[in-house]
Amino acid sequence: MTRHSRDAADGSPVTALVAVAGIADAVSLARRARDELAPHGRIELVESAGVELVAEAAGTHPPLAGTAMVIIESSPGGPSAALRAFLGAAAEARGLLVADDPHGRADLWSWRDAMPATLAALGLTAAFEVRVELDNVPSLVEVARSELARLSRSLVLVAYGSLGTCSLHLDVVGGHPGDAAVHEALVGVIYRSAGGLGPSDRPG
Repeated sequence: MTRHSRDAADGSPVTALVAVAGIADAVSLARRARDELAPHGRIELVESAGVELVAEAAGTHPPLAGTAMVIIESSPGGPSAALRAFLGAAAEARGLLVADDPHGRADLWSWRDAMPATLAALGLTAAFEVRVELDNVPSLVEVARSELARLSRSLVLVAYGSLGTCSLHLDVVGGHPGDAAVHEALVGVIYRSAGGLGPSDRPG
């Protein structure tokens, strides 16, 4: 599904929500956006697991089907046409929503911005904010999810955050808050997989 609004003639930012097949495609799209769209605004990852939890809490449905989504925003006053052309040629895109009006942009950003409060309301088992090299994001999430599945099938990992600045949130729900085993497992994964940049605990 694609929605195009009118060109932002006043130089307002354009926001795009892009569904992709997985985190590897999200990283590929983000890398090219960083290289080809300078200057650009925010480039954010939201996994479908988190989007589905946000939708459930709001009593609605996810806006697009996809294993992961990327939100890309043009910089204020930047060339919105360049972002539209970039997205039109993006092989990674499986679905696309675009908005340049304030209400439409806020609606797209709500899928990312509602994530912390939604997960906190469910009860965070663990929460980390990690500085990670962009190329290491897929392996970090894959290994973290595998480690959590080994501990309990009820644990749900939600990864989201900036692919522009490489600051990733790893939040876990479905377990007991402050579970030491979950904390220890994630710390180990992060130090092995995050390119040596390391984690910091984030209060739930």
